[in-house]
Amino acid sequence: MSRYLLIRVAEMMGVNVLMKPKPSKAYGSGGHLNFSTNQMRGPGGIQHINKAIEMLSKSDQGPLLKMYDPTFGVDNAERMKESHWSPSMNFESAVGNKQTCTIRIPSMVNVNGRGYLEDRRPPANIEPYAASEALVRACILGEFMRK
Repeated sequence: MSRYLLIRVAEMMGVNVLMKPKPSKAYGSGGHLNFSTNQMRGPGGIQHINKAIEMLSKSDQGPLLKMYDPTFGVDNAERMKESHWSPSMNFESAVGNKQTCTIRIPSMVNVNGRGYLEDRRPPANIEPYAASEALVRACILGEFMRK
C-alpha cells in the first residue's frame, strides 16, 4: 500500500519514482522481507526459524530469486556484488549480521528464542506478493529443493 501511495503522490507532484535495486553505480537498494509463522513467533520458535533457514539453504536459489525480482536478477545481482551493507551472492545465514549475510536472525529474536527471519536478498523493486509466496513455498512446502 505504501508503494501505491508513493507512486500516486509522486504523480501529483510531477515526479517519477525509480524503484531499481541499483539506481546508480555507487548505491544499491534492497527490499528486505521479514518472515514468520505462528510457530516461529511462539515459544521455542527459534527451532522453526532454523528449520526454515535450513530449507532455504537447500533450495535452488535461481528460481527463488527470480520470484523476488521482476527484472529476473540483472539489477539485483549488481546490488549484491557490493561489499558494503549488501547481502552476499552466496547463501549465508547469521545472527545479528546486517552487512553481508543473506538470511539474518535479528539479535533480539535469538535472545528471545522466537520471532522472525529477515531475507535480505530481495531488491527495491520487489514484487512483495510473489516474494512472500516464494518464501512460503521454499520454507514451508519445500518446493524449490535442489534435486
